[in-house]
Amino acid sequence: MRLLISGGDQDPNLTRLTNYALLKGVQVIPVTIGSSGFPYLNYDIGSNILTINDQQVQVEAAFLRKDVFYTLQGKSKAIGNSANEWFNIINGYLLINEGINIFNREFKNRTVVNKTQSLYLAQKIGLNIASSYVSNDYKFINKKSQEGEWIVKPLIGGDYAKEIRLDNTKNNNKPVKKPQFLQEKLSPPDIRVFRVGDEYISFKLTSDSLDYRTSNKTSIELIENDTDLCKKLKLLSDHLGLNFAAADFKLSSKDNSLCFLEINSNPMFAGFDMACDNKLLSIMLNFLVN
Repeated sequence: MRLLISGGDQDPNLTRLTNYALLKGVQVIPVTIGSSGFPYLNYDIGSNILTINDQQVQVEAAFLRKDVFYTLQGKSKAIGNSANEWFNIINGYLLINEGINIFNREFKNRTVVNKTQSLYLAQKIGLNIASSYVSNDYKFINKKSQEGEWIVKPLIGGDYAKEIRLDNTKNNNKPVKKPQFLQEKLSPPDIRVFRVGDEYISFKLTSDSLDYRTSNKTSIELIENDTDLCKKLKLLSDHLGLNFAAADFKLSSKDNSLCFLEINSNPMFAGFDMACDNKLLSIMLNFLVN
């Protein structure tokens, strides 16, 4: 039996669990962060292959805790801040791999949408996705950047999508503190599809920026729903337990197909409602009060 244990290296609970598991002859695969540093992580979402320190992860069980102990000891805030990203990617991997035995599986996706999991699920139900990785490995990111145009963006929000800008002043032999999405650069326009109950409403966004949220010149236009796209979006959102959500899409630069980016359980909607003369709010309010 192989058990993945992930969290902070200062967490006494994980230390005790690890020691007991080893005592019982269980093979422990540690993925811990903190004073010992950070492992190299690379995850090919499309192929569902996770490697830690260049070793492919293959386990039957896992135990995951979000680290708080390092910052509670008054140490580096940067390491403490990165704990959310590490929890997010490992949790996403465990959500995707339903054969791995974990506690509280049915509860784990009922607070926020895990972007890693939603990308994988979107591909499984037939939506196109961009070539996507999660990595904290400068060498891997640099190599990908030389193979074409790629963007980076955070795992759990808090920043915008950006084109890769290599910084040769950094020590590329050390892993980055925060794992991040590395994705094939897609082409405009952006498409956003809202689901409200069993109704869908779609918009096209035209912008002069890579991430339309950074531009005050972005235009929003109501467009007709794509029936097949909405059917697949229903499958995805049902699986995630969402009856109110917005999914974002963009065009592949390779074949002009529409690629799924992410689904948001608490999307901004004011600007979109302005673009359709309150049609979106009407649907929302009708669902809530009727």
